[in-house]
Amino acid sequence: MKEKSEVSQKLKLMLAECEATGHVVSELLSDNGGEFDNAEVHKILRDRGIRHRMVMPYTPEQNGSSERENRTLVEAARAMRLAHAELPQALWAELINTFAYILNRTGPSSVDGKPPYELWYGKKPKITHLRVIGCTAYVHIPQQRWKKMDTKAEKGILIGYEGDDGYRIFVQPGNRSYRSRGYF
Repeated sequence: MKEKSEVSQKLKLMLAECEATGHVVSELLSDNGGEFDNAEVHKILRDRGIRHRMVMPYTPEQNGSSERENRTLVEAARAMRLAHAELPQALWAELINTFAYILNRTGPSSVDGKPPYELWYGKKPKITHLRVIGCTAYVHIPQQRWKKMDTKAEKGILIGYEGDDGYRIFVQPGNRSYRSRGYF
């Protein structure tokens, strides 16, 4: 989210996805932030019969699991960025999303041998498309954008994934990034 005012809309989307995948949300645990403690969020939760439990102010320990998960994501994103000096700090959110993507498909869960993705969707995740973050990748340039003697691809750096078959590539000149079915 770019702004905290988006919380109610994102909450609706999350609850709809939960419902679509057959999961039932009975309680929402949040901090005392104003983005969660407002009439609109209360109405969304009340209409769906979801209990809202807020931790005590200034006690992140009461929400330990999510705090630890956030720290793990930030530390991993920092490590990925620092391992590749050419990646600007502005890509921190992209790298956090990338690590969350990888962790959901390969990381541990409460059920031995099943990653979080499998528990959520009820099927094994596809992982054959995973590549080393920071490796060289080439972005195909559509034929409509080049002339006869132009290059057909731009060299970039793999920074993430787009679904199960696309990649997010950072291209240095002009700080552009692409969604692509890139190749390595």
